[in-house]
Amino acid sequence: MSIKMKPVPHNKYNNIKNNSICQIKINKNNGTGFFIEIPVPSKEFPIRGLMTNNHVINENILKSDKSFIIYKAEKAIEIKIKENLRFVFTSELLDVTFMELDDDIIDDIEPEFLYPSDKDAEDGESILIFQYAETKYSLAHGNIKYARSFNYYHEAPTASGSSGSPLLNTKSKVVGIHKSKKIENNDKECINIATKYTEIEFAIRKLYENSNLDGIEKARESAKELSDTEINKLNEYGLQPLKLSSDDIDEIINEINMIKEEDEKKIKLEELKILKKSLFYCKFSKRLLFYRTNFSWYITVVSEKKSKNNYFSKDEYNLNDVRKLKWIAITSNNEKIIKKIDNKIIGFGREHVLITWLGLTDLDYL
Repeated sequence: MSIKMKPVPHNKYNNIKNNSICQIKINKNNGTGFFIEIPVPSKEFPIRGLMTNNHVINENILKSDKSFIIYKAEKAIEIKIKENLRFVFTSELLDVTFMELDDDIIDDIEPEFLYPSDKDAEDGESILIFQYAETKYSLAHGNIKYARSFNYYHEAPTASGSSGSPLLNTKSKVVGIHKSKKIENNDKECINIATKYTEIEFAIRKLYENSNLDGIEKARESAKELSDTEINKLNEYGLQPLKLSSDDIDEIINEINMIKEEDEKKIKLEELKILKKSLFYCKFSKRLLFYRTNFSWYITVVSEKKSKNNYFSKDEYNLNDVRKLKWIAITSNNEKIIKKIDNKIIGFGREHVLITWLGLTDLDYL
């Protein structure tokens, strides 16, 4: 079913362009950002801020406490990380960064905050993308082709610099955030990928509401380094860190070191460190793969062939490929997950215990 987009009134289009969308410049890299109001902890007391991709503003940039430049209606504005930001969330798996702005910077730059949709977009639904493709502002129309896991696969035209652009539905509500491309049909077709807004709000809400469990601090960075005691506890339940051979890791590092652009090189090396601490497999049910984020464990079922070949080749061992798997967030209520995976695995019930336990650990191992 195709849901058509109604024409956007010219004044509304200009208002979004000039007041809700911005270009982000980090060193030599460019991306798009947008201002959004998120109903966390509630609609009456929302958080308001700037959203973009994690690969545009990552945890290292946030830790630096430096500043970055945004261009709103072509006007340069300095955002000081230490002074202008309050609650900050970033996720390398979802490829999202949200930064709550303090009242002073909001009063200063006067953004018009977009509102999110409270439900996912449907297959075939029309979308608009407001973006700074190739550093120039543009508006693109397309459709959601299909959804899988926390991703939308869409057909709105994008280019370099579109990363972090909002996907707006027919009601001008945010349904997702554009992040990358994927080659399909034997390298004959290219399709764009976006993260679902609903998954982003799930993550932000969990960390924001767990401030007493260090959720606020956890939100700014990837999952923590686990102690030997914590690793041993995970082993007791059947989880083992997924590691490539030292030769494969050395080859990957050598390839990264050949990258000429220093910023890109740093990002790739940091992503490699994150993967090494975040991926786990199940010892007694080899088709189960797990990913540890700062807000939740995720699970996916891989093919028999993939599980027998150590899950990833050295060319596939990167965040872009990992993000494209069919991940499902593990929560305290996992009946749906168990139903989905029951006919694909043989763990003699032990996987039920593992998944239930992970759902109950909350932020303990994240």
